[in-house]
Formats: sequence, C-alpha cells, structure tokens
Amino acid sequence: MSDDSECTHLCMAHCIDARSQPPQSPCVNLLSNNFAPRDDSQIHEIRNAIQGAEAELDRLQDRLRATIARITSQRAALQEFVNSHRGVACGLRRFPNEILVEIFSHCIHPTLPPCHPDAALSSVISVCTRWRAVALASPSLWRYFTFDGDIKPWMQIADLRRLVSLQVQRSSGTPLSVRLMGYVSDVDFLDVLLKVSCRWQTATLQVGQTLYNRLFKCRPDFTILKELTLEFEEPICDDDVAAKFVQSLPSLVDLTLQLPRYGRIPDAFKSLWPQLLACTLVKCTGVFPILPSFSPDTRLTLWRCSLSDMADPLDAPVHSAISALTIRRCYSKFVDELAKVLVAPRLKKFAFFERNGELSSISRFLGHSSCTLTHLTIHLNAYSDATLGELLTILDSPCARYIVDLDLHYRFPKEVVDALATRDIVPVLRSLSLRDCRGLDDADVMALHARRRPVLQQLCGPANSLVLSQGVVQALEAAGLEVVITAGR
Repeated sequence: MSDDSECTHLCMAHCIDARSQPPQSPCVNLLSNNFAPRDDSQIHEIRNAIQGAEAELDRLQDRLRATIARITSQRAALQEFVNSHRGVACGLRRFPNEILVEIFSHCIHPTLPPCHPDAALSSVISVCTRWRAVALASPSLWRYFTFDGDIKPWMQIADLRRLVSLQVQRSSGTPLSVRLMGYVSDVDFLDVLLKVSCRWQTATLQVGQTLYNRLFKCRPDFTILKELTLEFEEPICDDDVAAKFVQSLPSLVDLTLQLPRYGRIPDAFKSLWPQLLACTLVKCTGVFPILPSFSPDTRLTLWRCSLSDMADPLDAPVHSAISALTIRRCYSKFVDELAKVLVAPRLKKFAFFERNGELSSISRFLGHSSCTLTHLTIHLNAYSDATLGELLTILDSPCARYIVDLDLHYRFPKEVVDALATRDIVPVLRSLSLRDCRGLDDADVMALHARRRPVLQQLCGPANSLVLSQGVVQALEAAGLEVVITAGR
C-alpha cells in the first residue's frame, strides 16, 4: 500500500508496507558469534544496510506521529460530538421549572446575601439563559437579606441601595428573612428594607444606635414577623419607645433576646410573653418575674443568665406553664435560686448544659414541680460520685417514669447503663444517647438491650466513644435496635 493509503478492512494482515520489512542481512553468519568481517568491503556493506534501516525507522516514526495526530484529532472531534449531544439529551434539560427552583433553593446560604460574589445563586444565574430566567422569576430564591460585619470589603456603599432595591424587586411579595449584624450605618440601605417591613417573617438584628433609631423610633410595620432575634449593643433607656416597638409585633411567636452586660429585661416586653411559643433569653437578669407570664406549651431557653442586684432572688414560689426548659451555662447561683422557686408542673422537656453544675438542685426542682418528663438531656463537664447518685435519683423519680428520650453527656455511662439494665427505671425509654462512653463494652450494651427490648428502639453515640464491634451492631439491628454512630460529639 502507498504511504497515504488507509486500511479499509480495519486489520493488520494486509496493511504492512513491504518497504518497511527489515533488509536482508549481509552478514548472517556473523550475528551468532564473535568473528570479525572478512574485509573492508563487507564492513562497508553492513554500514550501508544499517543506514538504510535507520532511514526507514525515521520514515516510519514520522508516519506514526502523523497517524497518531490524525487519530487524536478524530477522537477529539468524536468526543466533542458525544459531549455536546449528551448534554442535549440530558434529563436535566427536561426538568420542569418547579423542580429547578427546588434545586436552586438548596444553593441558597441564609448567612450569605445573593449579591455577594461568593454566593451560589450568583453562579446559578450565570450558567445559561434558562436558568437565569427561572431564578430571576422565583421570588422565594431572593428572600434572604443577610449582612454580617463590614460590607465594604466586597461592596461599595454607593451600590448597596441599588443592589438591595433590585433584590427587593426580585423577591416580589414573598415573606423575607433579614439578618443585620455588625456594621450597619447606611440609612438609605436600611430605608429600602424597612419600606417592605410588612413582609419580614424572620429577623436577626444586632441593634446599634443607627438600627435602634430606625426600628424603635420609626415604628415599622412588622405584621407577619414570627421569629425575631435581638442583640442589643447598648441598654434600652426609653421603655415607652420600646413598648411602641413591641406593639408592632402581633404575630411574633419566637423571640431571642440578648442584652448587653447582663442587663435587666425591660418592662416594655411584658406584653410579648403570653403570645410566645419559644423564647431564648441570653445574658439577661430579672428573669424570675416574667416566668408566670408565659403561656402553656412555651419552650424557654435560659443562656448565661444571672441574678440581678435588685429584685432577685425571690422567696415565694414562681409558677410557670412552660412545657420545655433549657438551662445552658448560667451562673450557679442563678441555677440554684431558679430551681428553688420555679414550679413548672406542665414541663415535658428539660435540658441542662453546665460546665460545673451539680444535679441536687435540679432534682429538687423536678420533684417539687411534680412534672412528667418525656425528654431529658443532661450535659455536664464536672463529675463526682455524688453527681452520679443525683442522676440516678432523677431517673428513679416519678417525673422520669414517662421519659422516652434520654441524652447524656456524662463520664459514668457504664454505671448508668448498668442501672438501666438491672433496675426498673425509665421504663418506657425509646431512645438513648450516650456522648461519653468510658468503660462501656459490647457485653454492657447487649445486657441493656436484653432488658429493654422491645421498648428501646434507638441507641446513639459518637464514633470516638461508642465503640462497638461490627458483629454486635449487626446483631442489635437485626433484633430491632437501631444503632446510630455519629461523627461529632
């Protein structure tokens, strides 16, 4: 075949170029021994044969490179064809707009504004014309207005009003979620958001002087605002102004209130307590007087709260209808006084997170409240035999007879598990979480399951502490006990 011909049979049998065959050797008798050529003429003949073979090698090498380049080019063209047409036939192109919107909604980061250059939504609208049109026509994708810290590094103040106005327009009539933290001083930017305050549904606000003047003195319309977090940088001085602000929150059911320097809860908020379903008080004093104001089924969280120098503590019992109480890293004196005066007979869920807390006061509180718990969480970082005894006393008390969910971060889980496996305490327990399983082994868990089956349905713990053999895990799951090994603590 000629150099430029191609095989039409896609085989190697008939495509070998005759010129590419090795030449006849002029010294076959010398290839298998160490004898010298007979004379100079034979040496000359051998060298000519070598030069001819080397020239043919070069020619074949060039031909090989050309063939590889041609095949590579053909392969690239075919791959490009496959890729382009596969994209056209991809099912993603046939997704309805509603499905695309649902996918895009998972790209939204509530703490990152859509106009931020790192926001995923900014990338989504740059993919193609259809994606951009779908995203821009979906108001729910633009409902988050989030500004944390100083906005200058990524946005000019002059552009802020324009971008916020554009996002307000894109959000149409959908309820909004607003987060304003740290540096907020541009009045025009705030005015744009406050003009649509009637659409605010959730808000997290770090209240400095500028925001205070706009929120409390201009009285925006927060008709549908349901969840509100307020972090005050300065104490509230004008209760009348604050009271008018509170009156603009008819739909609020979830409030988180953080005061500076352990400030006393203003009387202006007293009208809010009966309408709340969830309330978190952070760094507050004056908590006791408001406890009776909460409506039944309110979930109350007290975080780093303290006693005030004036009205606290109280000697008379304080009755409250709350259904859930979480105490997280409050001052020990505050916890002792709270446990002494609070009576919460409707309490169903109780959580206690303390670094150096003891459980004696908690045990007395649960006892004189005569409550019936369904969920109990105890997380402590300081331990003693007395603490273990107090925990077992709580678990053996009437308030624990109907606990279905028990979550312990405790360094004596073996003793607790042994008690659960040998004593008739917490009889209807369905879910047990052990966050610090020192000394616990396969036999302990198997004994626990044997005593608690079939009521106990779930055992949870982190991988670094709940160490069980694979065979035991499989046996427990086969017997109906779900074992959940988590990554964190």
